[in-house]
Amino acid sequence: MVSIIVPCYNGQKFIKRCFNSILNQSYKQIEIILVNDGSTDKSEKIIFEYKNKFIEQGMKFNYIYKENGGLGSAINEGLKHVNGEYLTLLDIDDYIMIDSIKLKVEFLDSHMDYNVVRTNGYYVTEKNLDSKESLFVIDEKEKNNIYIFDDLINAKTNNWAGSYMVRTEKLFKFYKDRNIYESRYGQNLQILLPLVYKSKSGFIDKPLMKYIRQENSLSSSTSANSFDKQIENMLGYKQIRQYMINLIVDENEKNTYLKVIDINYARYIMDLAYANRDKQKVYENYNILKNLDCVTLEDKILYYGVKNKPIQYVLRIYRKVFVRR
Repeated sequence: MVSIIVPCYNGQKFIKRCFNSILNQSYKQIEIILVNDGSTDKSEKIIFEYKNKFIEQGMKFNYIYKENGGLGSAINEGLKHVNGEYLTLLDIDDYIMIDSIKLKVEFLDSHMDYNVVRTNGYYVTEKNLDSKESLFVIDEKEKNNIYIFDDLINAKTNNWAGSYMVRTEKLFKFYKDRNIYESRYGQNLQILLPLVYKSKSGFIDKPLMKYIRQENSLSSSTSANSFDKQIENMLGYKQIRQYMINLIVDENEKNTYLKVIDINYARYIMDLAYANRDKQKVYENYNILKNLDCVTLEDKILYYGVKNKPIQYVLRIYRKVFVRR
């Protein structure tokens, strides 16, 4: 059986689409754990309208109401009720294709030495739900990589809810109390990282879900988010990655990983600050890189270019020729 935790906070306009995608699954041995995180809209009413539909399909349906505590809190509540051999999370505003659960189960059933399997998918918007232009993963090296711990730490591969499935036995061996760190950020990282550290992860190269970009989502990088909010989000994900390194990694490797995280986020923030012409933050994060003794040519161009238009032109040319990896 597969357990699907679906956290919901004021998701009334998405519930039918999400639930129908579960009902339409070709694999029916499913346990839905819907955690209503204190919704104040009509979510509860719509949820109960679907309860019998799940039961008619032979699926188990577990409805949990709790006071609003945020996404991390909702997932922790859901974890307490998981009974399935496998687990996946699904955001209420996303949906999965008809064979999504079936193919992931088949993979894990036939690869007993893998704790995780992920799939490809599409990035879409509410206005362009049928688009097939933006795949999660297009690089063949990324698709074929079975050791993804470093890629997740370096934010070089996706970890969207609905795109992965994990073995619950292995997950709860790590989280014996069935609690992850409650934060607004990084719930999927917290599920995945313990299971892929020095362990294999599979990849099914089929688009089996759609990640629907919402204008106000944490992961959105559109202008709808203020500069300060984007910085706050980056620092939130940085903190989760640091937390997980301290929780998972062998002592002799911790400092190396923590330094890499410091370097990555100094560059992310410096890039963002440069785009927003925030000279102070460019200088602050350049100095972090300098203190870590890892300044690159592009870092220097960025640092000097924030107030020098000719250097800004050089930077644009540099980035066209040399793509940062």
